[in-house]
Amino acid sequence: MAQENVLKNALKILINGYRSKIDGFSVDDFLKTGVDPFRFTVNVSIWGLKLAVRKEIEHKIEMALENLVGDFHENYLGNATHNPSKTKWEKIPEGQIPGIDIANKNQKMYLQIKSKHNSMNSSSAAKLAQELKETSALYPDAIVGCIWVVATQSRKAIGENKISEVAACYKGNKSYEVITGEKEELNSVLLSSLKLIPEILEDIDLGTYKDENGNEIKKDFAKLLDEAADKVSNSLEEMAKKDNKSPINIVTDKSIS
Repeated sequence: MAQENVLKNALKILINGYRSKIDGFSVDDFLKTGVDPFRFTVNVSIWGLKLAVRKEIEHKIEMALENLVGDFHENYLGNATHNPSKTKWEKIPEGQIPGIDIANKNQKMYLQIKSKHNSMNSSSAAKLAQELKETSALYPDAIVGCIWVVATQSRKAIGENKISEVAACYKGNKSYEVITGEKEELNSVLLSSLKLIPEILEDIDLGTYKDENGNEIKKDFAKLLDEAADKVSNSLEEMAKKDNKSPINIVTDKSIS
């Protein structure tokens, strides 16, 4: 059974982080990590500049959401209770214990959290394996390991072979079960989130705007995204006009050298 208060707090942090990514999105954010000018040219040709920019912002925001979801797992699992023993988990400040995100010191468990089976590459997996080996030496009577949340038992996660040589590995449903002691915890969290997220959104003030008839309308996330697309496309047009170029030229110059 999902631990509702803990879940609600973790979801609030995620949604507010998601909102701030859209709210503060600028032309600098749009350009700094690069935009594929070939994809952008196709989208501008088909959809026009504003919708092409909106699509690109959505793409970038979704990549940011991946990181926010990783934080969500830490915020939920790092504040959860292991129900059979009634012991608490805690988030471990980065770098305090090598390779460890959360710990249940009463249960003598120290774990790294990976949100997906492909969250690492070969190099980062080797580094984590070394860190977990160091932590196992620090706590020789503890369970030290790594969990991958979005993963299946039938497929090896990236880095699992290296890490399994020095530490415990838990994947998929087992990742949430080992922390809370509840077999259906992961599915319960997903189902509870479907109920809680609309309630959280209802309590978030995104501001208002006036429609064409002068009626005051409460903003939603789609409106925030539209406003970000307006802001960025207007900035691109201003930059293009100043340099006597097209918006596609501006994107290309910032993405290819």
